[in-house]
Amino acid sequence: MDYCFLKKQFLIYMAPCLTKGKERIKFQKKFKAGRISWSYTGFILEKSSCPNTIFFSLSILEETINNSWQLLKENERKEVKEYIWAKVLQYGKLPNIQPSLKHIPAKLHTCLVAILKHEWCTSWNSFLQDLCSISRSDQNLCETAMNILMQLSEDIFDFSKTTISSRKTQALKSRMSKEFGAIFDLCDFVIDMYATNPQ
Repeated sequence: MDYCFLKKQFLIYMAPCLTKGKERIKFQKKFKAGRISWSYTGFILEKSSCPNTIFFSLSILEETINNSWQLLKENERKEVKEYIWAKVLQYGKLPNIQPSLKHIPAKLHTCLVAILKHEWCTSWNSFLQDLCSISRSDQNLCETAMNILMQLSEDIFDFSKTTISSRKTQALKSRMSKEFGAIFDLCDFVIDMYATNPQ
C-alpha cells in the first residue's frame, strides 16, 4: 500500500472521527488486508486524535503479533517490542485518563502480553525485573504492572484464552513459577505503598 495514499486517507479518517458509512468501512477492510498494515501503528498512534482509529490500528498489530510474529524480521520484532513497551509506560504514568481513552492502555497491555508470550522465555528474560524496577518509581505504574501481570497469568494458566502452543505455555508457566518471588515482592511493595499513600 502506498504510504502517501495511506497518510492522506488517515488524515481524513482519524482527525475528526466523523466519517461514517460504506466508504469508511471499505477503507478499513482494505487497510486491514494489507500485508504490512501493522507497521503503520506508530504513525497512527502519534498522529491520530481519534481513539477508535488508534484502537483499530492496535487491533491489527495484536493480530500480527499473535499470528505472524515469527514471520517478522528480528529488527522489526525488536522495534515493535520497544515501541509497545514505551507506550505502556507512557500511558501507565498518566494519573487520570479520559473515559474515551481508557480502552487504549488496555489494548496496549494486550499487545504487550502477546509479545511476552513469544519473547519472555527467549529474548526478553529481564522482563519481570524491568517491570518491577519501573513499578517502584511511580504509583500509577504499579497499578499498570499489576494489571499486566494479571492479564499475563490469565493468558498462561487459562487454556481457553491461550493462543500459543502447549509447549510454549508450559515454558511460560515454568518461567512465572520460577520468578514468583519477584512477583510476590512487587505485590507486597504495592500493598505497603497504597497503605501509606492511598489514591
